[in-house]
Amino acid sequence: METSTSPLTFAASFSRDARFAPTVGELAAKLAQTTGCAESAALEIRAAVTAAFEAALAADASDASASIALALRADGPTFATEVTCGTHSYLHLTHPRSA
Repeated sequence: METSTSPLTFAASFSRDARFAPTVGELAAKLAQTTGCAESAALEIRAAVTAAFEAALAADASDASASIALALRADGPTFATEVTCGTHSYLHLTHPRSA
């Protein structure tokens, strides 16, 4: 897999559907790897994002219209991952970029 040390900012909102959880986790892991994170970090990011997405689904079940947001940022030596829903944050995780 080709890696890049260039800056990256990615943000997306997803419908409140449990079927998206693994896809969102995989997306975060792939972007982490392509921006220089080690494979072990990418696996940790995948698991953390998937769990955060599932936690957002469970916690905010009263507001079915609220989407779940994923924000990824690779800048300088770090890769940052955030999962939010409405005003609640379910994940803020940073990992070093090794490439």
